[in-house]
Amino acid sequence: MKKTLLVLALLGLLSPVVPSASAGTPQQVVIDETKSEEEPTPLNVVELDTSYTFSSKVRFAGEKRGSGAAMHNYFEYVRRIPISGNWYFQIGATYDRFDFGGSATAFLPTTLQSFNFPIGISYIQDGYVGFLAQVRPGLNFEHRITSGAFDIPFEMGSFIPIVDQKFYITWGVGTSILREWPVIPMVGIVWVINDQFRIMGYAPEPKVIYQPNEQWQFWVGGEFLSGSYKVGRRSNSRLSHTVVDYSEYRVGTGVTYEPKDNWEISLVGGYAVYREFDFHRANRTYPADPAPYIRFQLSAAF
Repeated sequence: MKKTLLVLALLGLLSPVVPSASAGTPQQVVIDETKSEEEPTPLNVVELDTSYTFSSKVRFAGEKRGSGAAMHNYFEYVRRIPISGNWYFQIGATYDRFDFGGSATAFLPTTLQSFNFPIGISYIQDGYVGFLAQVRPGLNFEHRITSGAFDIPFEMGSFIPIVDQKFYITWGVGTSILREWPVIPMVGIVWVINDQFRIMGYAPEPKVIYQPNEQWQFWVGGEFLSGSYKVGRRSNSRLSHTVVDYSEYRVGTGVTYEPKDNWEISLVGGYAVYREFDFHRANRTYPADPAPYIRFQLSAAF
């Protein structure tokens, strides 16, 4: 299948955690000029995402307070139910988890995790999402599910064609109860330079992509991870039973292989240029120095 246009990751940054994702691998729109008939829409979507950020110094008020590394694992399953035409109701489940190691865990969390159950409506063409509105009720916590761990983020996003088949503006908005900033609007662009090169300038994974053929993509870009969690008891009483926003900003390069339609495998490597534990309700922030990272992704729709 010749893909002439690839647009729009619907704002995983607006979720409690972005794999990218809406967490996980971005949902995209494909406009295919070579097909006379639309392909059947895959009704099941599975995504796996795992990465490791190597250890670096963790600071408070400019002074070193320890060191730490981060392991991230994400799984999502979504089931689509036809409504009418290209409109679908969808429901699913996600599990997202950070595990932290190093001396900084003496006062920072060792684990942050969430269970979410996305429920929404989408417009899909040729198996790819062009509009999405959904809620993601779930629990975001450390080790135990405690009061205050419930969140119900809302996300909505789409794209606006400016120059058909060439230039698009993406938009979206997301809300969250636990996050320091409860409402976040987002805008971005997509610029299709030619059949091989395109610029995907939107969160959570802005990229410049080179695609020499139907199976391979090579790219450079960024990635934004973020999540809000209710933590338990800590050695520092000021940080006990409050909310922490964990953020990680990455730059890197990757390769994506598509063994068959709707199946993708990606390998990524680069640098986490900034990491931060922000206990915003306690007015305490612990940034971490830059560190290298590696990442593996698998997505399948059937």
